[in-house]
Amino acid sequence: MRMIAKGIQPFSVVEDEGLQHFAQTMLDIGSKHGSLPVQEILYDRTSLSKTFLPKLHAEHIDKLHNSLTAVTNVAITTDHWTDDMIKNLYQAFTLHYVSDSFELVSTCIGVYEFTEAKTGIAVKAKHRRFCPAFCRHLCLILALSL
Repeated sequence: MRMIAKGIQPFSVVEDEGLQHFAQTMLDIGSKHGSLPVQEILYDRTSLSKTFLPKLHAEHIDKLHNSLTAVTNVAITTDHWTDDMIKNLYQAFTLHYVSDSFELVSTCIGVYEFTEAKTGIAVKAKHRRFCPAFCRHLCLILALSL
């Protein structure tokens, strides 16, 4: 309750899959190593953003690249939304394909601040800038599919 009250979190935060995974990881560490100061387990936000997040992102991209090796057709959808507080506009790209086991796979492959006017030309330009940065294999699939 202290986390909910001090962090001004909704009660539904306890149902969050990420929080549950985090709590389970902390319990597993405690059962294996005993009681430890939290500072020895948790890293500061700079370490998370500069070290762990880029590593996690690279692992996710590698896994996605490997899953795309047998894929012959993909679709990319885009979505725009505005942050209610700051009023920044964002654009997300989601990749869709059918796996070897005939399951539809959808994964977000990028979220960017969108500073241009919301036009089809601007969306296309953002996609062209984004695509090479994401995956040459994917761009080749897209080029061959057009």
